[in-house]
Amino acid sequence: MATRMRFEAGSARRGATWAKYSPLWIAVATQGLSAIRVTRAAAIVGALALLTGLGAGPAIAGCNSGNVATPSLLNDPTCQASATGLGSVGIGFTAVANGNSETAIGVFAGAGGNSFINNLGPNGGSTYVGGYTGLGSNGVLNTAVGNFSGTGVTGSGNIAMGFLAGNAIGNVSNTIAVGTFSHAGQNGNIAIGNSSSAMGANSAGLSTSVAIGENTQAGGTFGNAGTTALGAQSQAGTTAASQTNATAVGFQAQANAASATAVGQGSTASGDISTAIGKGSTASGDASTATGQNSAASGVQSTAIGQRSTASGNFSSAWGSSSRALGFGSTAVGTFSATTGKDSTAVGVASTASGDLSTTTGVFSTASGANSSVYGAGSQATGNQAVAFGTGGPLQSANTFGATADQTTAVGYGATASFAGATAIGNGAVASGDPATALGMSATASGNNSVAIGANSLASGNASTALGQGASASGDFSTAIGQGANAGFANSIAIGQGVSTTRANQVLLGAASNTYTLPGISSAASKAAQSGPTQFVTADANGNLATTNLPAGFDPSSLTNSVNSLQSQVGSLQTQVTGLTALVRRNNDRASGGIAEAAALGGAVIPAQGRSYVGASAATYSGHGGFAASVVHHVDGTGLILSAGFAVGTGGSRPIGRVAAGWEF
Repeated sequence: MATRMRFEAGSARRGATWAKYSPLWIAVATQGLSAIRVTRAAAIVGALALLTGLGAGPAIAGCNSGNVATPSLLNDPTCQASATGLGSVGIGFTAVANGNSETAIGVFAGAGGNSFINNLGPNGGSTYVGGYTGLGSNGVLNTAVGNFSGTGVTGSGNIAMGFLAGNAIGNVSNTIAVGTFSHAGQNGNIAIGNSSSAMGANSAGLSTSVAIGENTQAGGTFGNAGTTALGAQSQAGTTAASQTNATAVGFQAQANAASATAVGQGSTASGDISTAIGKGSTASGDASTATGQNSAASGVQSTAIGQRSTASGNFSSAWGSSSRALGFGSTAVGTFSATTGKDSTAVGVASTASGDLSTTTGVFSTASGANSSVYGAGSQATGNQAVAFGTGGPLQSANTFGATADQTTAVGYGATASFAGATAIGNGAVASGDPATALGMSATASGNNSVAIGANSLASGNASTALGQGASASGDFSTAIGQGANAGFANSIAIGQGVSTTRANQVLLGAASNTYTLPGISSAASKAAQSGPTQFVTADANGNLATTNLPAGFDPSSLTNSVNSLQSQVGSLQTQVTGLTALVRRNNDRASGGIAEAAALGGAVIPAQGRSYVGASAATYSGHGGFAASVVHHVDGTGLILSAGFAVGTGGSRPIGRVAAGWEF
């Protein structure tokens, strides 16, 4: 049902079925419908000018009290709605639209405003929709939608949407607050989401802080500019002043430092210029970076990349899942890799570098000594200044190989240098003496100052030397030269293939099948070196040498006749002897040079499959020298080993060439 009304000169009284004023028709509902309904909008512009008394543009005010429409225009005592600005609309109990082009809809909407800006009048161009919206607001071009939203605003161009949105933000402009309890408290800020807050400041009025999501905060009570919080309960620049330009993206993300960035659920960037990316990631060091779930970078300028990676040392870097770089300036690369030493580096899965300035490369490799270096899976260098190349196995728990003492070197799978200054080179080589050198596959030098060169060679005596495959020098100061040579007694020397000394201080040269050439025995220098009575050299069946004196009672004069008879023969032989002497001398020189050549050519190194070895060596014997060069190639994918060598020597010796093929199994 509707009550017809007629208006005359701005007043209305009940009358005919329809009230008509010029071309204006208005119907007022009485059963809970709209308080005012304009049926001919085209006519309202001129007619309502009479109602406002301003004479230019329309204004309309009205309210609905219960189910009875009270069509009071301009400050009805019951309704108290007010619309005094040009083109303004005020609808609702005590709604106030005092500014030009202003709209106030709802109980107490727009009440208490009193500001004239840019000739728009108080709250000019503003729109308030909802109970108690825009209370005490005096700005222009503001928009508030939602009960109690946009109250106490004195700036311009602000937007508040939602229950209690954008309240008491004061003299700020160009803000946007969307959501229950949302708050954009400085010029140009944006807050979207329930209880969101954007408080960053910027005097130029540009958008510098953005908060989107429930309970988000950007800028906090400190008004930090340039902050951005995206995601429920995220915070950017909220805990202290000067936390400007912080960015937090994700549920509960926290970026509370200058220029900090946190991206991911629960991520935290608390260091200045820090970056945390990934769920639960933490970047607490200044200029630090943490990327990956639960990654952490707490050192200054540290970097942690990978799930659960940690970089706690200043200037440290951890790359890989669960990698840890704890030492100053350290770098850990690989899953479960760890560096605790200063300026240490670990590269490889589960590799560890705990010594200062240590470096390890390879799966399960370990460098725990200062300045130590490790290369190869499972290799370890536990001594200071130790070096290990490819010494370990795939399982670190079963690995006892490597350079385990200070200043040691171990090269080759299973090689071990366990005493200070020791060197072990070759697959399974062991140097445990003080110091000792073992070169060759399974070569062992266990005596102090011992040297073992050759596959399976052994130098166990102090100051002993074993040279050759399977050579053994177990006596102190002993020397074994040749394949299988054995010097088992103190100060003994065994030279030759398979020969063995039988007593101390013995020099054993060759076997029963060998012949001997001593070119210098008859030289003038040899004779000049003799002094006193000369003796005969004797030998037994075993080749043991000795000297004997002339027999008792021997008269040299009895030999005169014999000597005279032999002089002619001696004379004829003299020429031959002279020639033979020179020949013997040349042969002696050649033999000595040849022995030196053979000694230089005797060593061999077995490289890894698919690899080649090129080497050179030198040796000396009886005043002559030999030089050899050799090359060894291990055919890839097989046990076939090919080698070749060439040697030259002094004393007129002939060059020696050697080729060989073997199979490793």
